[in-house]
Amino acid sequence: MIAELGFQAHDFQPIAEITLKSTDQPVLRRLLDKYPDLKTVILKDFLEDSNDHLAKHSDDAERNGSIWIGRGKQREDETISLFADFEVKKPNRVTQKCLGGIVGALSGTRNYEIEAWLKKQLKEEEYLTIPEEDLRQLGVELQLRINLEIISRFDNEQHAYFVATLLTYGITDMNDDHVYESQDDIFDFLLIDQLRKRLKEAAKKGYYKTYRRFERNDDHVKGTIDIARHIRLNLGQQNGKLAYSYRENSVDNSLNALILAAYRAIKVKYPDLVEQKIDLDPELNGFLSELRHKTTISASPAKLISEQNTPISHPYFQEYEEVRRVCLRILREESISIFNSENGDVSGFLYYLPDLWEDFLERIFSEMDEVKRREIYFSAQMEQKYLGSDEQALRSTKSRPDFVFSLQKDFNRDRFLILDAKMKPRWVKAILPKKIVGSLHSLVGNDIDKCIRDMVVANASGTGVVFPITAADEAEAKQKPGGIVYERAISEFNQEQIFYILPFVVPPVGEESYSIWKDALEASISAFKKIAQEIILNSKKRYCDKLRARMKMEEDAEKYQKLMEELKLLLESSNQDQLKAELRRLVQSYEPQPQ
Repeated sequence: MIAELGFQAHDFQPIAEITLKSTDQPVLRRLLDKYPDLKTVILKDFLEDSNDHLAKHSDDAERNGSIWIGRGKQREDETISLFADFEVKKPNRVTQKCLGGIVGALSGTRNYEIEAWLKKQLKEEEYLTIPEEDLRQLGVELQLRINLEIISRFDNEQHAYFVATLLTYGITDMNDDHVYESQDDIFDFLLIDQLRKRLKEAAKKGYYKTYRRFERNDDHVKGTIDIARHIRLNLGQQNGKLAYSYRENSVDNSLNALILAAYRAIKVKYPDLVEQKIDLDPELNGFLSELRHKTTISASPAKLISEQNTPISHPYFQEYEEVRRVCLRILREESISIFNSENGDVSGFLYYLPDLWEDFLERIFSEMDEVKRREIYFSAQMEQKYLGSDEQALRSTKSRPDFVFSLQKDFNRDRFLILDAKMKPRWVKAILPKKIVGSLHSLVGNDIDKCIRDMVVANASGTGVVFPITAADEAEAKQKPGGIVYERAISEFNQEQIFYILPFVVPPVGEESYSIWKDALEASISAFKKIAQEIILNSKKRYCDKLRARMKMEEDAEKYQKLMEELKLLLESSNQDQLKAELRRLVQSYEPQPQ
C-alpha cells in the first residue's frame, strides 16, 4: 500500500499529541484512529531518521543532508536536534518524547515490510499492542509519504506573525519601517535574504559556465561555417563576413540570465531591502556587475523559467542549484512560507527558534535608554572561563551566558547581571499557580543551575531567565496570590543575590492584519522594557551597593593600619605627656564627625 500522511505540530509538542491532518488511504486512517500508538511509532521513526541529518552543527541556513536549518547568530559547539533536551529518557516510552524548538516543514518517504517491522516495533516498544490481522489490512509492504508541518505555539494555522517577527529582528535584521500586511508578504522578504546567501556561496566557485551554441556573422571565424545562413546574410554584400557557429563553455547562459532577471524583479518589488542586503555588499555588487557585462541573453521571465526547470547536476556547481531554486521562486512570485511543505522539493526547511529568540531580545536590550547612553553595557553570548585557566594545571572550562550586563565597556570586571533566553514552555509553568505544576526544579532545574553558576562565575549580583508567554498565561498567573513574582532570593542563606523571572507577553494571533498585530506587539515590547529596565537597574544598584560596602571596608582597613603604625611610633617615645597628648589627638581624629 502507498499512502500519504499529513501531520501538523507545534514546537515543544509531545510526539504522541501531534495531529494527523490528512491521509489519502481510508484503511490507514481507521487504523491510526483506532491505534494512536501506531501513529506515534511512525512519527518517531520518521523524526529519528530526519534527526540524523542534524547531527552536526549548522551555520545560519546551512544545508545538512537535505534539510535546511535557518538560525540566528552562529553558536559554537552546538548540536541541532528535533527533540527537546528535557525529553523523558525511557527506552520504551517514546510517547513522552517532545519536539524541540524548531518550526518548519519536513517531508520524506518511509518503506516498511509489515511483518519484520511489526516484530521490531513490538520488541522495542512494549506498550504497542496492535493485532497482526489489523496490520495485514495494509498489505505486505507499506510505503508512506510523510509531510510534517511544525508551527510556533504562539501562531495559528493561518498566520505566522510571531515567527515572522523573530526573523525580522534576527536573520534579516530589517528596520521597523518595513511593515507587511499579509503572511505572504512577511515571508516574501526571506527570498531576498536567501538570494543573498546563496549567491555569496555560489560566487566562491566562480561564474557558472555551461556549453552553449553560438551563431556569429563576422570576420573572426571559428567553429563550423553555416553555408545556408552565410548566403542569406552576406551574398552579394562583399563585407568580408562569414556566418558560422561554435560551442563554448560560457558564462553567457540562461542560468546567469535567470539570476539577473530575478535580481531585477525583486529589486522592483523591494528596492530599499535589495539595496541594503545586496547592493551595499561589495562582493555581491561586483559579482552582479560583472555578470551583467558578460551575459547578453535577453529573454522573458517565462522563457527563462521554462529553460531552467531542470536541476543542475554538475557536482562542482551544486551551490548554483540553490540559487536556481530561489530565482525561480522570485520570478514565479512564490512566497517562501516555511509552513507549506508542498511548496518546495527539499526534505526539510526549518528554523531554530531559541537562536532567533535570543536575537530578538538582544535587539530589544540594545534599544534601552541606559544602554544607548552607555550607562550600562551588555554583551550577547560572551564566553566565561572558570575553574582555572589554560595555563594552570587545572584546565579551565567555559560557559556562554546569553546576556551579560556590566558597568564597564570591556567586561573584564563589574559584571552585575546575567540573563538567559529560554523558549521552553515549561518556564511558563514557573509563574502559574503551584497547584497545577510540579516542583520548579523538576521542571527547569538544569536552567536554574546554569544561571546560578554563570552568576557566580561573573561575580554578579543577579541572574535570571527571559521567556515568552501568552496573554492567557499572564492573566492566569496574575490570579494567584501575589501575582507574578519577578524577583526571588537565591536561598534563605543568600538574600543578597537575586534570581529574576522575566516573562515576555506575546499577543494572540487571530484574523487581524499583521500591522494591527504588530501594534499590539509594540505595546508588549514597551511593557517588557519597563519591567526589564526596573530589574536591570535594581540589579545594578545591588551590585553598586555591594561595591561601595567593599570599598568602605577596604578604606576602614587602611585607616586602621595607619593608626596602628602611628601608635607603634608613639609607644616607642619616652615622653609620657607627649604620648598622652598624641593619643588624645589620634582618638579624636578617628571619631565620627557631626554632620
